[in-house]
Amino acid sequence: MIFRRMMHQSLQSSAADAAREALEQELISEFTEELDRLATHYSVDGAHLDDLSIVSIDPDRIVYEGSGSVEVRLQYGSDSDVARDDGVVMHDSYPLTCKFEADTSDPLAISVQPGTLNVDTSKFYDEAED
Repeated sequence: MIFRRMMHQSLQSSAADAAREALEQELISEFTEELDRLATHYSVDGAHLDDLSIVSIDPDRIVYEGSGSVEVRLQYGSDSDVARDDGVVMHDSYPLTCKFEADTSDPLAISVQPGTLNVDTSKFYDEAED
């Protein structure tokens, strides 16, 4: 019983690591509309996955659901504007949710399900109103 629990925890930890890596790759390589609306330029500094759970398992596929946050660098103006102090750079963090999937034959080869990544930038607008 203890061995099975240890194996389960090890697999769960490995799946969370693989999902975080897939999430970071998705955020870095794909255009994220919610973030793009916030600034002239943005870059992803990192992603954190706080929760990962299995939503479904069938003979061919495992579907996970995760939540966490993304750390971003927001830049207003060009690099030369920033160098002349005519632009601004700020760092912020926003919550996110997404679904992941993996083939049951390779449960740690996790990828983000297309169209499921949601970054909640509402606090950016709430802060602007204050």
